[in-house]
Amino acid sequence: MSKKTTHPERLLGSLLNAVYWVDESLQARLEAAGWERINHAKSMVMVNVFNGITRPIELAKNLGVSRQAMHQTIQEMVKIGLLQVENDPNDRRAKVVSFHPDSLDIMTDALEALHAIEHDLADRIGKRRLQQMRSTLEMDWGPISDGLDEDNELSA
Repeated sequence: MSKKTTHPERLLGSLLNAVYWVDESLQARLEAAGWERINHAKSMVMVNVFNGITRPIELAKNLGVSRQAMHQTIQEMVKIGLLQVENDPNDRRAKVVSFHPDSLDIMTDALEALHAIEHDLADRIGKRRLQQMRSTLEMDWGPISDGLDEDNELSA
């Protein structure tokens, strides 16, 4: 009997495909509700801000872009009324971004769309599988895996 081979490189691809599927579904639902489609970078900024990442430098790091590129994206989002930029109350040298009060309607529609997308996904893959996926993704996966053991030697 042959041993089943796993492909760890597929994990990242599968996770990315899931993110893109949800994002495209969200964009399609918002567009159907009358909102202008935004690009993936802006969508990912919104997800990060929603999850409490508010400093532009942290947003840039999470999205793998330069500070200048993030600044440009944030300014575009400010112009269309999605975000606002303010001084960080904890560090006068830094800025923080938050959702602009005028973005409440699109945020409400986005949350409703995400609930509907999750319901659709449960219908497609089953409620039990969706709950298992959610539980697994919400687990504490421990510290970042750097490939080194306690003695800073490369581990298998």
